Amino acid sequence: MLNGIDDIDWAALDGAYGPCTEAPDILRGLASPDPDVVDEAMFEFGSSLWHQGTVYPATAEVVPFLVELAVTEGIHRRPDLLRILGELCDPRLTRGPGQPLVRAAVAVHSGPLLPLLADADPRIRLHAAFAAAHSGPHAYDSLRERWASEDHPPVRASVLAGLSRLEPAATVPLLEAALHDPSPELRATAATVLAGSGVPLPPDVLEPVGEALALVDTLWAGHRSAWEVVFAATEPAAAAILGAPLARSADPSTRSRLLHSIHARLLRSRSSVPALLPLVAALLTDPDPEVRADAAVAALAAGPLVAPLLTADPVSPGDRRPSGETAPAAGGPAAGASPAGMSVAGSLLGMAGTGSRCALRVLVHLGHPGYPEALAAAWDAGTAHEVLSGIEVPFDPAALAVIRRAITAPGPGSAAAPFLPASSRQDFDGLLGVLESWGPAAAPAFPEIVALLNSHPDAAALALAAIGPAALPAIPALTGRAGSGDVPSGHAILRLTGDTGPLLTAAAAVLPAVPSAAGIDSHRLVYWLGLIADAGADAAVLVPGLARMLGGTPEDQQDRRVRVAAARVIWRATGDAAAVLPTLREVVGRGSGPAGDAAELLAELGAGQDLIPELRKLLQSDPDTRRGAALALHRLGVPADELAGPLVAAVPAGGSTATKALTVLAGIGAVSAIPDLVALADRDERFPAGILGDESWADDRLRDRIRATITALEGLR
Repeated sequence: MLNGIDDIDWAALDGAYGPCTEAPDILRGLASPDPDVVDEAMFEFGSSLWHQGTVYPATAEVVPFLVELAVTEGIHRRPDLLRILGELCDPRLTRGPGQPLVRAAVAVHSGPLLPLLADADPRIRLHAAFAAAHSGPHAYDSLRERWASEDHPPVRASVLAGLSRLEPAATVPLLEAALHDPSPELRATAATVLAGSGVPLPPDVLEPVGEALALVDTLWAGHRSAWEVVFAATEPAAAAILGAPLARSADPSTRSRLLHSIHARLLRSRSSVPALLPLVAALLTDPDPEVRADAAVAALAAGPLVAPLLTADPVSPGDRRPSGETAPAAGGPAAGASPAGMSVAGSLLGMAGTGSRCALRVLVHLGHPGYPEALAAAWDAGTAHEVLSGIEVPFDPAALAVIRRAITAPGPGSAAAPFLPASSRQDFDGLLGVLESWGPAAAPAFPEIVALLNSHPDAAALALAAIGPAALPAIPALTGRAGSGDVPSGHAILRLTGDTGPLLTAAAAVLPAVPSAAGIDSHRLVYWLGLIADAGADAAVLVPGLARMLGGTPEDQQDRRVRVAAARVIWRATGDAAAVLPTLREVVGRGSGPAGDAAELLAELGAGQDLIPELRKLLQSDPDTRRGAALALHRLGVPADELAGPLVAAVPAGGSTATKALTVLAGIGAVSAIPDLVALADRDERFPAGILGDESWADDRLRDRIRATITALEGLR
């Protein structure tokens, strides 16, 4: 066995890590009588010779030895060796410049594989059919002969799939007949092959195929499961029928598997929600708590279309919670087995109160009246940290009370206020961000916000400014912080009173460290300069120091952003375009992100006619630079219709990039963009945006924004 292995110059053949001198030891390990040694050798094969699907020159040389091992009785893991030989031939599973050579090597040496189609061991026959079919068309006659005599259902299914691989059109009638076969292996394999070929399943086989996929998998699905392949290829209404048997399965892991697939699909396709949501609704009241938790993840992925589940579903008396009543405690009905009659809303409330972030976020997104109580229960249990970050939280007086208590009251096991156990800066910044979004309605939380000024100054200052006049008693505290160089506190005073003095005092305290910006984070400096620019002409006293920031050669992109931010302060303080144009020209000429910032300031100046060619380049570059380039070009006289295309093309990027592009489209009156915007608003594919798990909600908000832009543009026609 393995004759000639030492005659090969392995040092001249590369593997994943260079010269593959380890190949002989790997092959000898695969031939070992010790199964543990074989397992280790199999791992090493996947590391050195087939690394994450990539093959190498050395891989082709080991193929004849793999064939020898696969056909030799007594060798451990022969089915795996046959599977590997087949997958090495599949360009969907194997890549690299050497893949054609490896496939050719398998074809040349595959003759000994064909007798294995009649092996006594059905596992060998099954995998031999897989390897033979992948080795080339010469195996077709042997597979056809085996199809006529094979009676073991899983092997029969593998032979059928092999025939389809070699003669797809001729095998379609056999595959269609197999969809009705009593064997789940044949139904599952036939459905997998047809789905992979783009052939839709007939309506009458969806239930039986779903039943089969709930029970078995197939080697022919590649690196995915057969269920995933078929479910992903089936249109939404049919996918719901296909998934019903999995939802009814007695195995909780099968029900969860269905939910994982639904979750992934809902994040990709908006049209899938109406068809698949009933399956999610049914499993939200599943008796198994892990299945319910997975259903909450899928419900969050459904986005706002999940709302009818909470309103149309009757709430049993035990689920009704008047204002002030708490959600079920851990170990209560919703935390353990789901009682008969439990509503979707009741289940979500129970999960939210006992640690399900997704259930709680669904309730918060929808402004469900029970969300404050569930939020309080989750915080008391120490499971709600950062749950409100990145989410639009509807105002609720009870929720305000919960946040105030969370900020100031000690949590379970903590020694003293104001910190909750395992809390972080992001926790409190997120809470303060919610209070900021509520504006004047958050005024009762004034004492708690002021108490966080020293530990969380940026977020606290923003929240106080958003509250408005009710926050005026904080002026002394804000003034003290501004005097020591806290720019956000000075800016909050400006917003509350119109007085620029404290902001300028704070700026004067921190800007002398510039232009070297030693000890100052450049991102923070850009943020500060943006706030200082709001002082307008009053910031003229800072201009000499700011002008020094414009000198020299910028070192990197962030340095260029700092220069643009400083130039904005100078321009707004002096109205002197000549003082900042050289800097803006340099930054625009360097391209990339900061160039978009510079172009936006050029639009404010109404200058830069000589930069039109560079601005046109920016308009076709990174989506984040297009907003500024379009504003500058439009200000310089370029028609809106010439700018619409690149701006519309930036919208599919989602997030703030899309929002900024839409703002510019409306601002410049680009009515020619309306047809493309309508297509984007109606497309099925989700937009990439939002906090992980919340993408569908961000997608829905972006669609609303697109439609609002369309309405604004239609008014200009």
